[in-house]
Amino acid sequence: GEVILTQGIMEAIQEIMSDLEDLHKNINEQAANHIHAGEVILTYARSKTVELFLKAAAAKKRKFQVVVCEGAPHFGGHSMAKSLAEAGIETTVIHDSATFAIMARVNKVILPAHAVLANGGLIAPSGSNMVALAAKQNSVPVVIVTGMFKLCPMY
Repeated sequence: GEVILTQGIMEAIQEIMSDLEDLHKNINEQAANHIHAGEVILTYARSKTVELFLKAAAAKKRKFQVVVCEGAPHFGGHSMAKSLAEAGIETTVIHDSATFAIMARVNKVILPAHAVLANGGLIAPSGSNMVALAAKQNSVPVVIVTGMFKLCPMY
């Protein structure tokens, strides 16, 4: 009994590890479907998943601009913008308070999530709600880029 239980746990752990290893590859394969030439993309603060997603689109020779909200109080947007710019992506950092003002010029918002709830709600970085509300007011689509393991059955 104990050996079978241990084997089952080991298989489950191996499956999760495999999913995590392929996570960014699977997400990045979809970058070209969501980011098109000439678009202005807005994102908030720093997310490794969003960063790699944007770089994957740029690697497919897509020319687009990224506007990064600085993400106070930790200001992760500054390091995100630096990394994107070093990858050859035209990048601009804005104050969080300028999000609503610039949203009219944005084609798409790309945000990360800590969790995606069963009712479609998100647990996302602080400030994401403000960005989503500005996008809604301006009829700008919001795309959430996150791993399948963050789907949560609770809400």
